[in-house]
Amino acid sequence: MNVLVLDFDGVVNNDSSIEQNTRYVINPTDLETSYIHYFVPQLIRNIKQLCDKFDFKIVISSTWRIDFSIEEMKSIFKNQFSINQEIIGYTTTKFLDYTYRSRLEDTNGYVQCYDRGLQITKYLEDNQLQDCNYLVVDDSYDAGYGHTDNFFRVNPQVGFNETHLTDCITFFEGIINNAN
Repeated sequence: MNVLVLDFDGVVNNDSSIEQNTRYVINPTDLETSYIHYFVPQLIRNIKQLCDKFDFKIVISSTWRIDFSIEEMKSIFKNQFSINQEIIGYTTTKFLDYTYRSRLEDTNGYVQCYDRGLQITKYLEDNQLQDCNYLVVDDSYDAGYGHTDNFFRVNPQVGFNETHLTDCITFFEGIINNAN
C-alpha cells in the first residue's frame, strides 16, 4: 500500500494564490461558513496526477482537518478537487511536542516545533502503517521530523507545481526501490 500524508496550505495554494486562478473551498454541509480555505486548480491537478500514478491512500495532516470532518473532506476531494483516492484518516490535532518550551528557552525564542512530524509518526504507528511505502508532502520542515527519508518539501511560494510533481515522482520511486 502507498500512503500520501498531505498538507494543503503551501501545497495546493501558494503565497500568490489570491492573484491567481483561485477557488475557495465550499463546506459541503454548511454553505453559510466563510470561505477561508482556497486552492489553485493547477496545483490540485498536480496532486491528482501524483495520486493517480501511485494509487495513494491519503492521510490528511493539514490544518484543514480542524475545519472539515472526514466526510466533508471526502466530498471536497471528490466534488471540488476531482480526486477519487481514498482518504483513510487524519493525523491527530493534539499537541505532541512536549519539549518545545524548553527548546524555546534554550534558543532565545527561536525553535522549530516538531508537532507535525510527531503527529504523522503517531498516525502511522497507531494504524500499523510505519512499514508501508509512504510519502509526506508539506511546505513546513516540521513535517519532516522523524520522516527525513520520506519527506518531500514544497516551496510555499509556488505550491505543488509541475517541477515539484516531476521531482516528487522521482523521489517516491526512490522510496519504493529502496523498500524492495
